[in-house]
Amino acid sequence: MKKKVEIWGTYPPPIGGVSIHIKRLFERISESYFGANVILKSFHGTYSDRNRNIYKVNFKFWEFLQLLFISKRILHIHTARWHAWLFILIFGFKHSLILTLHNQKFKEKQNIFKFLISKCFLKKANYILVNDGDYRDFLINMFQLNSAKLKIVSAYIPPLDVEFKGLPDKISRFIKDRKFVISANGSGVKIRNGRDLYGLDVLVDIIFKLKDEIPGIGLVYLLPQIGNKEYFDSIFEKIRFNNLEENILIFQEQISNGFEIWAKSDLFIRPTQTDIEGISVKEALSFGIPVIASNVCTRPKESILYQEGDANELLKKVLDINRKPVHVEYSGEEAFVEIMNLYKSLL
Repeated sequence: MKKKVEIWGTYPPPIGGVSIHIKRLFERISESYFGANVILKSFHGTYSDRNRNIYKVNFKFWEFLQLLFISKRILHIHTARWHAWLFILIFGFKHSLILTLHNQKFKEKQNIFKFLISKCFLKKANYILVNDGDYRDFLINMFQLNSAKLKIVSAYIPPLDVEFKGLPDKISRFIKDRKFVISANGSGVKIRNGRDLYGLDVLVDIIFKLKDEIPGIGLVYLLPQIGNKEYFDSIFEKIRFNNLEENILIFQEQISNGFEIWAKSDLFIRPTQTDIEGISVKEALSFGIPVIASNVCTRPKESILYQEGDANELLKKVLDINRKPVHVEYSGEEAFVEIMNLYKSLL
């Protein structure tokens, strides 16, 4: 009987860096025939295909409870929610655990109850995957973890062939009619520390300041979920007030192939307050597109970094790229191979 690997997370939609990573990981491993049945449990997605072992989870507590009764397997967890970790500790003690951390939330203050649950779960996990060496060291010191179980593994997996679908007409026309195209994205409009988490407001300001200096400048911003509607409406009002409707396209539909937009852009910007990797950064670089990104985490050396929150520095670097276009060479890391080797070691 084949052993089993269960990937717990979200299969898109909804679309975001984490769900895209999970989709690519699952599809690549499913094609590899490496000696185990791979099952995907989608806890927050809407897609399901039992013939392909993709299951939309409708009764979340049951998924935890049945861990007591099913055969031992590898659980690859893609959530940092403390209550999920607690239930896995209670019901999933006999299973092997791999955890991928997609954010650096442990740098934020936590209460003692969540801290203790987190410590127990991290000590129970066989492997913990992060992409940042500094964050790895932080976790080891904070939770007194065995350093051997923390692995630095990129979350970047190149787009699958089936993901290349071409762009919606609205986006294609917008890009075609612009001379200098900036692309960017955010999972939703969110406020953190009183500011826009994904920096959409900063990008709107940049387009306003540069629309006369760079005729034909345009911004394509992917926003699959609105999030904070009041703030979202204020952004739109700002765009209208400054007559930027012809310069900014905020595309609000779910689109899984955003990388095809980055590939047709002149510049990709990732102006986030916090990040652990930014899959879209590596996607853009892999197509030879220059990237300007905030310095909030480890970025590929090919990225152009600026001090997060310094809008003037970001503006200057956008101007530099416009005046002297660059083409980057980026091969990227292959996370899939590293992750599959960890599966094999536990099987």
